[in-house]
Amino acid sequence: MKSYCLSALWALTLIALCSCSKDENPVDSPLSYRAEIAVPFADYADTLRICTWRNSRRAAYSIAFDDATRSSHYLVSAPELEARGLRGTFNLNTKDIVDWEPWQKLFDKGHELASHGWSHVRMGELDETTLHAEFSRAKSDLLKLIKGMKEVPSFTFPNGSASPLARAIALQYHLSARVGGGINAANFSQEELSRVNGIGVYAPYVESRFEPFIHQVIAKGGWVLFYFHTVSAAGDSGETTTPLALFRQHLDFVKARSDSFWFATQGEVATYITARTGTELGCAVKEERILAVTLNAPNFREAAETTLSIIVPKPAEWLNHRIVVEEEGAVLSEFGASAAAQLVCDLPVNKTVWIWARK
Repeated sequence: MKSYCLSALWALTLIALCSCSKDENPVDSPLSYRAEIAVPFADYADTLRICTWRNSRRAAYSIAFDDATRSSHYLVSAPELEARGLRGTFNLNTKDIVDWEPWQKLFDKGHELASHGWSHVRMGELDETTLHAEFSRAKSDLLKLIKGMKEVPSFTFPNGSASPLARAIALQYHLSARVGGGINAANFSQEELSRVNGIGVYAPYVESRFEPFIHQVIAKGGWVLFYFHTVSAAGDSGETTTPLALFRQHLDFVKARSDSFWFATQGEVATYITARTGTELGCAVKEERILAVTLNAPNFREAAETTLSIIVPKPAEWLNHRIVVEEEGAVLSEFGASAAAQLVCDLPVNKTVWIWARK
C-alpha cells in the first residue's frame, strides 16, 4: 500500500510539472519559421542598408581615461558612468600596475581595458624592435592578467607621440589607435584607424568649451571621443585634474542627447567601423515569405562575434505583424506588431539570417 501511494504521488508530481512547463509563456515563446504561420508578400523591391552607427543613431560618443593606473578612475569616474548607464575606455600602461583587481572589476562591469603601452614611453621616438616590445608586452599583460579578456582592440599613444612606423605597427596589435585631436568623420580608412582623434579635457574647466564639439559631431554624423586624466571627488582642479562637478555636468549634457548618440567604447566603435567597411549586404526573397539577408565581411578578423545594425523596410503585407529574425532555426530577435514602415535589427556578419512575419 505504501509503495502504491508513493508511486501515485510521483505520478501526480510529474503531471503537475509537465502541465506547468507546457503552459509557461505559450504565446510569446520564440518560434522558428513555418510556412503555414508566415505572412506572404509580393513585389518586394526595397533596399536594405547598413546603419552608419548602431541602432541607426546619428553619431557615436566614447569616453576614455588615460594613464589608467590612477585610483580616481575606478573610485570616482567609473561609478559616475555606471550611474548613467555608460561605459568607458580605460587606457592602462601595464608596467606600473601593482594591483589588477580594481581593473578586473571594471572589465567585469562592461568597461573596456585598453593598452596605453607597457612603460608609457614616447613611442614616436622608438625603433621598430622597441615598438614591437612595447605593444606586445602591454597586450600580453592585459590578456594574461584580466580574466575573460580575449582581445585588446584599442590603443592610445602616450603623450600623443606617434610616428608613421608606430601607427602602422599599432594596427598589427589593435583595431585602432588614438593620437590626434578633434572629432572623427563617420567613415574611416585603415590608415585613419591608426590615428583616431580625441578631445582632451584640460583646464580651464568650463563645460561651454566642450559643448560645441557635441553639437558639431551630431550635425556631421561622426564620432567624438572625450578623454580625461584625473577626476577629483574633492573638487580639485589642475592641468589634468577635472573637478567632479564639471565631469558630472558633461555626462549629463551628453546623456540628454541619447536620441542622437550611440554610446560605446573606443573598441566597440572601431570594431563596428571595421566590420561595416567593405561589407556587402545581400538580400534574397524565399518562398515569397522570407527575406534571406547576408552580410559578407570576408576581411574582418572578428566577424564571428560581431553584428551590424541593418535598416529593413517591411513589405506592405508585414505591417502590424510580429517580425522574427532567426539563424539556422534559432530565433535571434523578435519585434512586436507595428505599423512602422521599417525596422532596425542587429545581424551577425558572415551569416545568413531569415526575416519573416508571423500571422
